[in-house]
Amino acid sequence: MNDIGWEVLPLFSKPLAISTIDDKVSEKLKSICEGVTWEDDNSETGYNGGWSSNRNILDDHVELKSYFENFSKTCILDIYEYSTDIQVTTSWFTRTLPNGYTKNHSHCNSWFSAVVYFDEYGEESNKLILNTDPPRLLINKKSDNIFNGYSLTVPPRKNLIVLFPSEMRHETNLNKSNQIRYCLAFNIMPKGDSGIGDSFYTYK
Repeated sequence: MNDIGWEVLPLFSKPLAISTIDDKVSEKLKSICEGVTWEDDNSETGYNGGWSSNRNILDDHVELKSYFENFSKTCILDIYEYSTDIQVTTSWFTRTLPNGYTKNHSHCNSWFSAVVYFDEYGEESNKLILNTDPPRLLINKKSDNIFNGYSLTVPPRKNLIVLFPSEMRHETNLNKSNQIRYCLAFNIMPKGDSGIGDSFYTYK
């Protein structure tokens, strides 16, 4: 509330969740990443980077997949209070070479998406940028806040996991470091019965 009496509500917000995974999990991911086969980015996905040929990398590592499913549940079920089980669907490694970037995109056929940083990253490494449609009027601002912002930058750091709705558009900026930036990405869908009436569906 202010002196005039306005009450402003953050209506229909899109939740961004950030947490820290176990250091041993990061070391395991780093070890697995060293042995994957890569596909290069193309004009639609980005420049000077790529992703693992295996788009279901966690399916080959059941304990890790279970870890990330259980880790994600603590947010989606306990904090957001959805009443459903969840499952990791697709999962893959990404890399961005020096002077590379990832184009703005979102994930279809998915509910939530996550990015996991498991390596050491310098300040010049490329960062995750989450954004929405730009405003129709570009007005000067005293500061960015939840009511006037349309973009948020998340610097990578070891053991960081970022969870967000899959329809949220995201990209990475230019990797200005001399190191390749690696991370794990995965998508989440519900599992089991959901909805009522003609909206009822069982996600398998």
